[in-house]
Amino acid sequence: MSSGKAREIISSLIEALGMERFLSEMNVSREDVDAWLKGERPIPFHILSKALKMKAKLYSKPKQIKVESYVKPRDKSSATAFKRMLLKSTIIVLAMLILSTVLAPFVEEVYFRGFSYQAFKKSWGTKTAILLCSVFFSMLHMDPWSIPHTFIVGVILTLVYEKTGNLNAAVIAHSMNNLLAVLIYLFT
Repeated sequence: MSSGKAREIISSLIEALGMERFLSEMNVSREDVDAWLKGERPIPFHILSKALKMKAKLYSKPKQIKVESYVKPRDKSSATAFKRMLLKSTIIVLAMLILSTVLAPFVEEVYFRGFSYQAFKKSWGTKTAILLCSVFFSMLHMDPWSIPHTFIVGVILTLVYEKTGNLNAAVIAHSMNNLLAVLIYLFT
């Protein structure tokens, strides 16, 4: 290995660790390091070997990324940055709109009002069926903070279905609710 490459390795390790940590880890003096970096003295083989091992260890550790820091912003400024990023990505916004205003309402209404509500109503009557269907609907959304809201929305959607007898009316009402929620999220 050339002396220039050896100095480069030592320099990059000092930059990564900081001078004080480098000195204590290598058990060398500042004067020795200065002389090595200036090319006044050769870097001893055992120091170079130890430096290479430290550098390999330092750079081989995979950085741990917390997924929740990307999924759920922690403070107002990061939430604003997250929304800005979403708005810049047309594909993500379109996917969010399609999933939340078309696919989710259709699937949820078929399951909760078309299937579950009918089964509950047959077994326990209309009022109990409305409450049970709404409880399960709110719990499906798995966000403790939104359970009261989704419970109320579940009651309203079940009443819409009960009064009209038409699943399409509940799907449209559900779509409008989700569209409003997405727009409020994106633009506030």
